[in-house]
Amino acid sequence: TDSQDTSKAQTAAEMVERISEIGLEVVEVVDISSDHSDEKYMKCAIQALNRKADGYISLLSAKDYANILIQLRSRGVDEGRRITASFSAYTEELIELAGESLDGTYIWNKFNPEYDSEEWRQLVEAYRQDHEGDIPMSTTVVDIYDSVMAVAACLEELQITGDPLLYDQECAAIVRWFYNSSEIQGIQGSYRWENGEKLKDYEYFIFNGA
Repeated sequence: TDSQDTSKAQTAAEMVERISEIGLEVVEVVDISSDHSDEKYMKCAIQALNRKADGYISLLSAKDYANILIQLRSRGVDEGRRITASFSAYTEELIELAGESLDGTYIWNKFNPEYDSEEWRQLVEAYRQDHEGDIPMSTTVVDIYDSVMAVAACLEELQITGDPLLYDQECAAIVRWFYNSSEIQGIQGSYRWENGEKLKDYEYFIFNGA
C-alpha cells in the first residue's frame, strides 16, 4: 500500500482487521510511500517474497502496481491467480508497463455504499434516486471521480469567477462546455461530454496467455 494516500491506507487497515473473517491472514503490509523508484519497487517485492505469502494484494496506483508486479514475476511468482490489485486502473500505461506480467491476474474496484460519512450517504442516496434505486457497482466510483474532474476542468478552462454580475454569461458558457467539451483524462482513460452526457470508449481485457 501507500500510507501517504488516505484511501489506500484505510483500505489496508480494514483488510488487516476483516480478512480473518474468511479464514485468511495478512502477514505483512508493505509500504511504498515516499520513494517510487525502481530500487524501491525491487525492495518492496523482495520484502513481500520473504514472508512467503500464498498471495499478494496490491492497493497501489497502476504505475506502482505494474512495476512491483514485474519484480514479483521476475522472481518466480508465475501463477497469476496469486495476484490481485485494487486502485489500479485499466490504463494504457498499466498494459504497456506490465505487459504479459498481467496474465491471469485480477483487478477489483473498492466501493462501499455503507461507508460511514454523512456526505457520502447523501451522495449515494442522490445516485440511487437518479438510477431507480440501483448502484452500478463497477462504474460508480469512476463516474463520480470523472464528473468532479470534468467540473474542475470546465471551471479552469473557462476561468469562471463566480462574479454575480457575470452569472448569466458564465452559466451559459458552462452549459456550452458540457454540450461539447474537449477530451479529459479520467481515472480509467480519456472521455468527453457531448449533449450533457459523458462519452468514452469502453475497454475489456482478459489477461490470459498472449
